[in-house]
Amino acid sequence: MRLFWLAITCLWLGGSVNAAEPAADDWQHLLQRAQGQTVYWNAWGGDERINAYIAWVGEQVAERYGIQLEHVKISDAASVVTRVLAEKTAGRDDDGSVDLIWINGENFATMKRNGLLYGPWAEQLPNYRWVDVAGKPTVT
Repeated sequence: MRLFWLAITCLWLGGSVNAAEPAADDWQHLLQRAQGQTVYWNAWGGDERINAYIAWVGEQVAERYGIQLEHVKISDAASVVTRVLAEKTAGRDDDGSVDLIWINGENFATMKRNGLLYGPWAEQLPNYRWVDVAGKPTVT
């Protein structure tokens, strides 16, 4: 199931920050549109275990959803966040250079502060009904 969420996250983040919202009520249509697409995942490339995990995820999303996942090996996530911010500042709202990025808390906060994250979207996922959000202010 975690793989499914990753695939959908890749797809939804793979658009631009201001991309038109996909029709969450037509899930099968969304999955059909994803087939044959390539998602470029910017993630640190300095750890063999992480690289192996990303390669495994790539195999899984290719097999299950027909999505090609390319690991863009980076050494500094902050520089990728800076690139996304520069693109937004320049008015590049479509076809940005970053589809998906693996970030830590500090870089997440920077992206959130600058309006670079797409969302909310988790509530629209078919299995969100199974998420326990009661008493958890981070998800409400």
